[in-house]
Amino acid sequence: MNGQIFIIYHLSKTLAKERGVAVNINKCNPLAGDPADCYDVDFLPVGTGKDEIVRFMLNQYDLSKDQGFAFGDSGNDLRMLQSVTHGFLVQNATAEAKRHHHQICHHGYAKGIYETLKTVMYKHEEAHS
Repeated sequence: MNGQIFIIYHLSKTLAKERGVAVNINKCNPLAGDPADCYDVDFLPVGTGKDEIVRFMLNQYDLSKDQGFAFGDSGNDLRMLQSVTHGFLVQNATAEAKRHHHQICHHGYAKGIYETLKTVMYKHEEAHS
């Protein structure tokens, strides 16, 4: 971590603590159109985030964790991916995310999502027929 990033990291953590919010810092994904060598810094109210949204939707539609799907491409998606059984990184995900989550689509972008949904749904149909 270079000096500027180190300072921004600690400043972000300090500000988040002072303001009573959570902070999520992740390397941007150039394969998704983000600038190279940059970071996303998300400040979020405590108790909110993509994982909370997924849990809300599962509850709203009376679905189990096993019936949920989530797809992501970077470190700020990891908690969301872990909130369901079928949480996948698309192939074009950041290396950082791939180090921490091991369910990865065989393809990137929308094709990865489509092919993964097809495969999982087909296996589900076979198991229940």
